[in-house]
Amino acid sequence: LSWTDIRDIDAVGGYARTTMATLAASGGMPGNRYAFDPAVAAPYFRDLLDAAGVPVLWSDGVETVDRTDRAIREIITRSGVRAHGRIFIDASYEGDLMARAGISTRVGREAADRANPYNGYRGSRYELLTRTDPPQKDNILPIDPFVDQPSGRLIAGVDPAPNRPVGAADDGVQAYCFRLTMTDRPELRLDLPATAPDGYREADYELLFRDFDRRRRAGQLYGRDWHFARDLVKADEVAPGIYDINNRGTMSLDAVGLNRAYPAADYDARERIWKAHENYIRG
Repeated sequence: LSWTDIRDIDAVGGYARTTMATLAASGGMPGNRYAFDPAVAAPYFRDLLDAAGVPVLWSDGVETVDRTDRAIREIITRSGVRAHGRIFIDASYEGDLMARAGISTRVGREAADRANPYNGYRGSRYELLTRTDPPQKDNILPIDPFVDQPSGRLIAGVDPAPNRPVGAADDGVQAYCFRLTMTDRPELRLDLPATAPDGYREADYELLFRDFDRRRRAGQLYGRDWHFARDLVKADEVAPGIYDINNRGTMSLDAVGLNRAYPAADYDARERIWKAHENYIRG
């Protein structure tokens, strides 16, 4: 993650600060102490592991966890690797080791209570804009969300407003995307495939087309009034001519709704969800 979500490296200490500062100095933007070219990160971590004599076993997920009382004694990966140890640390995104060990889990937002009044569903942006005095309805994008008005069917990427009170729990998780590395340096250019990815459907991008049309009807010209790297994605320069590309705007890199089942899915299902996200962005 070459554009780290901080604003001041002086808020960071320990190995995290050392790592970020070292990577920024070896392949980053002059004067930026925490952004770096992601190409320098993997070799840096490999060198740290080699220097410390840490063996690395790449696996394809935890299949079985053997416990004695409350302590993990052994894990078995999907590829059959058995690992014994006195201490196991789950430092993954998914938390599968903890889940396989029987630790209770919860997916989604917890409900609000007296101790945590801002938990749970917070309402929609539409509700917030219409409750202001005066209402800020002009800030709502004038995009028709329906495939056709008579049927009431919604286009891809648009869901009905949740029927739940503010503060209620839900099972939603933040949308996923791949952070892309892009460049405007000709010597680093790699052309994208000329063919569409598997499962491509033009209708899945209707929200994007309608956003383009909204801009056109408002008299906005691409290249003059709006740009790819400012309005369609969030582009942060992490090294000269190399950019970390993140989601921004009405429709961008986030494949909204595709990840709902991911946290509790098995590995085969996760692979399909992963590939669906990749194909969405390639599309």
